[in-house]
Amino acid sequence: MMHSLDAIATARDDLSRAEQALHDSVRRARVEGCTWQEVADVLGVTRQAAFKRFGHPTDPETGSVMETVPPIDLASLVRDVVADLGAGDFGRLRSRMTQAFSRQLTAGLVAQVWSDVLGSYGDPVSALAVTCHAPTGGRLGDGPVVGPAVGRVELRHEHGELLLKVQVNRNGRITGLVIRPSSAQETWPL
Repeated sequence: MMHSLDAIATARDDLSRAEQALHDSVRRARVEGCTWQEVADVLGVTRQAAFKRFGHPTDPETGSVMETVPPIDLASLVRDVVADLGAGDFGRLRSRMTQAFSRQLTAGLVAQVWSDVLGSYGDPVSALAVTCHAPTGGRLGDGPVVGPAVGRVELRHEHGELLLKVQVNRNGRITGLVIRPSSAQETWPL
């Protein structure tokens, strides 16, 4: 078992080094005159997504770097939402929401909807990989994202499959949550 844990630690460290190398490479490309569109094309994301993840906007009046928010590990957040639902920890789920959204989506309402899901679809069996999207539906790359963004995951239950979408703002707070049958027509952002 220890070998597996060592492998996890090594993979985590490799990922951290790769993320730093990616940031350094983008910074060098920009210094060399590459456009945000060229960077985005290589990454397979939109120009805006590339800028949000790697850019450093400057104040036009002072020329100083404006405050930016750190990227969000949206995939982990969505997995945490799934875990909160599965554990019936609706208070913890609501603590991840904006105040405005948590006022609308009360713990009682979340509990009722999840109870209806379990009654119709049975217990959860598995969740597929989380994908991250722009609010318009465009696929964002794997790894941390800068919001607003939507995390999407298919949930397999005993008697069917559901789609869970979690929308977050630029600070990583949940602003929207949808659970519906996988067969339902896809709409964006939720």
